[in-house]
Amino acid sequence: MILITGGTGLLGSQLIDDLTKKGNQILAPKRFESIVPDFLSNNNQVTWVDGNLFDLDFLSDCLSQVDTVIHAAAIVNFSAKNLNKLYRTNVALTKQIVDSSLTKGIKHFVHISSVAALGRDGKSLSLDETAKWAESDGNTHYARSKHLAELEVWRSIEEGLPATIVNPSVILGRCDITRSSGVLFGRILKNSKYYPEGNGNFVDVRDVSIAIQKIMEKKIIGERFILNGISLDNKELYTKVAQRLNKKLPSKEITRKQLKYLKPIENFISFLSFRTPQISRDIIKLVGTSYKYLNKKSIEELELNYTDIDDTIDYAVSYLQQKLNQN
Repeated sequence: MILITGGTGLLGSQLIDDLTKKGNQILAPKRFESIVPDFLSNNNQVTWVDGNLFDLDFLSDCLSQVDTVIHAAAIVNFSAKNLNKLYRTNVALTKQIVDSSLTKGIKHFVHISSVAALGRDGKSLSLDETAKWAESDGNTHYARSKHLAELEVWRSIEEGLPATIVNPSVILGRCDITRSSGVLFGRILKNSKYYPEGNGNFVDVRDVSIAIQKIMEKKIIGERFILNGISLDNKELYTKVAQRLNKKLPSKEITRKQLKYLKPIENFISFLSFRTPQISRDIIKLVGTSYKYLNKKSIEELELNYTDIDDTIDYAVSYLQQKLNQN
């Protein structure tokens, strides 16, 4: 049996869908308030268990039932709010799970990291698996939390845990418009005319799932793999999504300089209206960058054929339209 954390999320739900179709039994711990995606609601090969993975007894009980763990649970947060929760979930929880996995003798542990964990020093704009983390002003709190989580995994590997790390770029696929990359689709649905300066790196959720399955099948241990389908100008991506949704094409670029100018104004308005500011230092750091994450290793060693970006957008939009029609 395979334990998948973050099973209600974008990647976790895709993994459950794909792995159960191949006959695998899945144990999926989730928070009490988490909602199971509709396409998994009638899947009798997954066992959902409500609980808190910070509860050592609950975690121990879950791990006692499995021999493989895919740790996909994490928080993606670029605001200045809830930083303690970000580090606690991404770092402390990872430490607790790898330590317990060592104790339980888990046979294979796959950690879902991020290309953000490779760091951004502003010098090397093309990064592969040999990239070394460098502290710099270009790194967000999210990136730092994923890097620290990786350190826990690498430490556990030294201590004998058979583990592998994957570093996906921005994952696109089936998800709600209020979560993950679905927020991008939500903005375009509202006919937003803005797009961020710079480029982005994107990967189809199905490709990430396939890569993880191949890693498990090949029993690859002690390595990392960048999973990135394409590096694309943000305007081009936003335009493709808008065309697929039959919405107005983005026409106004938001630059880093503009965001820096607007931040104090936004902070003041947010203070008066008792809401969290939409422009943070970390968001500003992400705008106007031109990093590219190289996927040569995953193509050669995992024999991955990355999905065309147009097919990925169609996959995500088709699910979104289905959800909207249901409502």
